[in-house]
Amino acid sequence: VIGNPPHVKDAKGRAEWIEEPRRIPLVPGQPVSRPSLDEFRAVGRYESDLNGMEWYFWRWACWKVFEANRPDEDHPDATAGIVAFVTPCSFLNGRAFAGIREYLRRQCDAGWIINLSPEGNRPPGNTRIFGREVGRQVSIAVFVRRAAADPEQPADVRYLALHGTREEKLSRLDIIGPASTDWQRCRTSARSAFRPESEQSWDIYPALSELMPMRSRGVTS
Repeated sequence: VIGNPPHVKDAKGRAEWIEEPRRIPLVPGQPVSRPSLDEFRAVGRYESDLNGMEWYFWRWACWKVFEANRPDEDHPDATAGIVAFVTPCSFLNGRAFAGIREYLRRQCDAGWIINLSPEGNRPPGNTRIFGREVGRQVSIAVFVRRAAADPEQPADVRYLALHGTREEKLSRLDIIGPASTDWQRCRTSARSAFRPESEQSWDIYPALSELMPMRSRGVTS
C-alpha cells in the first residue's frame, strides 16, 4: 500500500469501523477480520490525537497488508508486504503515537523514515516539499514485513533527514535507496521515537515526566 493519506486532524466519527474498540480478543496466528485503533492506543490521555484521517489510513493499510491474510501452502508469504506513506512528522516522536511505533516495530522487519521537514514547523517556503502553501512537517515512512517475520525481534528502523530547498530534496529522493550510507539507526525500545540514537548522554538523563509526574494536557473531546 503506497500513498499520501489526507491530512484531516479531527475526523472522529468518519471511520467508525476503525474507531470502534475491538469486542473480541485477537487470536495469535489467525487473520484479523477488521482493523481497530485499539492496536494503536497506548497512552490514554492522548488518544484523541489518533482521530485523524491519516491514522485511520495507517491502521487500514497495516491491517490489509500484515493482518488480513493467513499464510497457507499455496501462499506462504500472504502476510508479507510494504506500507509506504507520506505522513505528518508528529508520529515520529509524539506521545499520542507511541502505540503506532510499538505496533510497527512488532509487525515489521525493517523501516525507513525520510524526514522531509527537518527545518521545523512552518519551515521557509522554498524548503516545503509540496509547495509554499503547505507548511506542515511531513515525512516518508516505509515499513516492510517479510514472510518469516519474528514479532519478538523489533524492526530495524533507519532515519534520514533531507535539508535544503524543495528542488534539492526532490533531487536527493531520486537517488536514495536502502543501501545509502546516510541512514542513521533509530532507538530500539518499543515506543521510543523514530529518531536516531543519541551520540551523547542525553538518553540516560531522567525524562521530564519522571521529575514532574503530575501533569495534564487540559480538556479534550
